[in-house]
Amino acid sequence: MLAGKSLTNRILLHAVVWIFFFLAPLLLSPPGDFAKAFLEPDNLLSIVLRNGLLIGLFYFNLFYLAPHLLFKKGFFIYSIIVILLIVTVSLINWQIHHHLSEPFGPPLPWEKMDPPPLSPMNGEMNPMGEPGPPMNMRPDRGKALMFASPIFSSYLLTTLVIIFSTSLFLWEDWSRTKERAREQEFERQNAELAALKLQISPHFLFNTLNNIRWLVRTKSDQAEDSLVKLSQLLRYILYQTTNEKVDLSRELEHLSGYIELQKMRLAETDTIDFEINGIAENKFIVPLLLLPIAENLFKHADFSAGQKNSLKIQIDDHRLVVVSENKCLPKTENPEKENSGIGLQNLQKRLRIHYLDRHVLQISTRNDRFYLQLEILIN
Repeated sequence: MLAGKSLTNRILLHAVVWIFFFLAPLLLSPPGDFAKAFLEPDNLLSIVLRNGLLIGLFYFNLFYLAPHLLFKKGFFIYSIIVILLIVTVSLINWQIHHHLSEPFGPPLPWEKMDPPPLSPMNGEMNPMGEPGPPMNMRPDRGKALMFASPIFSSYLLTTLVIIFSTSLFLWEDWSRTKERAREQEFERQNAELAALKLQISPHFLFNTLNNIRWLVRTKSDQAEDSLVKLSQLLRYILYQTTNEKVDLSRELEHLSGYIELQKMRLAETDTIDFEINGIAENKFIVPLLLLPIAENLFKHADFSAGQKNSLKIQIDDHRLVVVSENKCLPKTENPEKENSGIGLQNLQKRLRIHYLDRHVLQISTRNDRFYLQLEILIN
């Protein structure tokens, strides 16, 4: 429907431009010439034929010559053919004007005498024996039509038509190329996001199943509860990540469920501090964007007695701030170190795609402590 509307608007625009092109020379002519153009059939036929030829040349170049010759055959061949067309059309139009159109304007009074009397002032007298206007002030019928001869005017007008037609083709070709590039970039981003989501889900599932395995092995009563929470999280991943954005409240609810699931394997639950401050309603975020931060925390943090790790989220009107801090595990106690970093790499890629120039991500490690701070402009 939008394409049909765009085509209709384009046709209307072309029609308005050609009507103006047809009427502009007549409207700029003296009133007598304007009336004569429509009262005398030969004059009107001449205008219709010449303008029709120019319009045909315009669209012939726009839809055939430029697309098939300019880029495929080269500029040189295209220029030769265009010059031949300009010469041919200009000569045809000049002949049409010469045979069908009368000279612009009626003959002047002193032009009816052959020869006119001479004037002492300028060498010519009008029929009444009075001095006529000086030669340098006498109207020139050729200049009433255009500043040059009809043949030159025809060449100039035909050349302008070709220039405008070629310029329109180049503009439309550039617009189409830009639109295709934008569509390809959009498709590329969608494909990349799909791949990132496929990486997020197995990564999350792998870590969670490891936790449940540990609970089952230790015969913990929390094993069944953890399976229920896992099913809820998987349902969220399955149905919510198909959307470009989700409610921030739902995303935080999912994140809270993940953290509760991870805390089940901790002997010291007070070693992790999770806080959410602010109002999350009526705010939206890309799904699963915050999950890699929590995954990274539980994967690399030291949860032994006496350690303090935290994940805090602050929500303002248009800003979301996530701060993660944890004590790093020694390398010997973190066998997954070699495969670490996938989650945060995915996070950085998705931030560049969805929140380019609208986020700040800072990551650092100092004194065996890992710090991450993410600020996002949302909504």
